[in-house]
Amino acid sequence: MAERKFVSIGSKITAASVSVILISVIVLFFISVVGLIYFKNSALKETETTFEKQIKESLECKAAALSTKIKITVRDKICAVGVIGECLKNRVCMYTKTKNPSFIEEMKDKFPFFHDRIGARCIALYTKEGLILKYPLKKPIISITPEKIETTCQSEEGCFIDFHINEDGEISYSVTVPIICRGRFVAVLFVDFDPDDMYAILQAEQPEERSEIYAWMINKKGILIFDPPTTAHELITLKDNVDISSPKEGEALAKIVKNHILKGETGSSRYIFRGIDKFVGYSYIKETGWGIGLTYPTKELFVPINDLKENINNRIILILVVISLFSIFIIFVAVAVSFWLSKRLVKPVLESIDTINRIIEGDISRRLEAKHNDEIGKLAEAVNRLMDSVARQLRGKG
Repeated sequence: MAERKFVSIGSKITAASVSVILISVIVLFFISVVGLIYFKNSALKETETTFEKQIKESLECKAAALSTKIKITVRDKICAVGVIGECLKNRVCMYTKTKNPSFIEEMKDKFPFFHDRIGARCIALYTKEGLILKYPLKKPIISITPEKIETTCQSEEGCFIDFHINEDGEISYSVTVPIICRGRFVAVLFVDFDPDDMYAILQAEQPEERSEIYAWMINKKGILIFDPPTTAHELITLKDNVDISSPKEGEALAKIVKNHILKGETGSSRYIFRGIDKFVGYSYIKETGWGIGLTYPTKELFVPINDLKENINNRIILILVVISLFSIFIIFVAVAVSFWLSKRLVKPVLESIDTINRIIEGDISRRLEAKHNDEIGKLAEAVNRLMDSVARQLRGKG
């Protein structure tokens, strides 16, 4: 019969203890990792949702404020032209009756003054006979036929004419004020303005040249009036005839334009345009039919969130390193304690084996020390009783 390989009880105890502790540490480490990842994802998702809501509210307010600035600028232009119309009213009414040529000479001196004071591109006066006078003479403007005089503007306060391209290829917008004498239209004061003032308001929203943060404006047909130069494109104006309500320009943006902006809404949305994730705050100017958009790339707005993610990831890595080091420490302590305990438990067993071997060799006077109040102590007592019985039997025979 083959001799079985001897395996120490101490080794078994140490191996069993270390195995249990190692499995426990691995399970706890796995639970800790899963818990940290879940906490990170849950916290970041909630933070990102709240942050995105605040961004949308902020962009909506900014877009509304921007539209108010433009609305005030248009209103100021209309008021300024209205004041000029009121100043000219009596003289124009008299001219339509008398046809006195001195009026033309008088206006030739006044028109440059009015032109400079209100920053006009061109100023002109139309009666039913047609164009009476304009300044500067070389600046082309929208022609107003005698038939259109009474239908050009129905408001005595003045009317706004949307952005348009003139015969010289330049873009402008206009304000007309009717001159009414005794209840009937007799003339129209027409003032043309360069778009630079509107462009400047929108351009001011771009923090630096060609930044991906910018404001843009469309007319009531969805055609871009102004879109500043960015890293993606050059300056876009009415001349380029870019219709962003068309799906070919990006379906997500087209839906925002058609379903929200051109329907007179103020709000904000998140969308992807040409592969770039963006936020847009938008508003509508009812008086002009313009839509205002304020675009921010998500990466620009989410810098705090990304920093927070990086910070959390670094902290999680640090926590995992600490947990790992602590786990290794626990395992080493467990091995040391298990080795110490196994030696403490096995020592009396080894002593018992040594005593039993001596008894087998003939020293029947040897006895085990029954100093342990446990199974080993009980074993020692049983062996001692056995040896006492054997000794008595041997004495009886002797």
